[in-house]
Amino acid sequence: MNVGSVMGAGLQGIQRGMEGLQKNAKDIATISSDEGLNIGDLAETAVDMKLNELQVKASAAVIKASGDTMGSLLDMRA
Repeated sequence: MNVGSVMGAGLQGIQRGMEGLQKNAKDIATISSDEGLNIGDLAETAVDMKLNELQVKASAAVIKASGDTMGSLLDMRA
């Protein structure tokens, strides 16, 4: 696997996590406005939101590691 594809995977992970966070925000707004406050649904959405946050952080770490690896390879080549 090359560094570019690793970076692409990291970017995809960030995009999926952000899309999930947008869905979570929409779900929270829907829960509180349409049905009254349903604690079970709210708790499930909060857990999903934390998972999406962790996905974004992990994907950002992948991108950082990819960039660091690229920098190291360039340093060795120079």
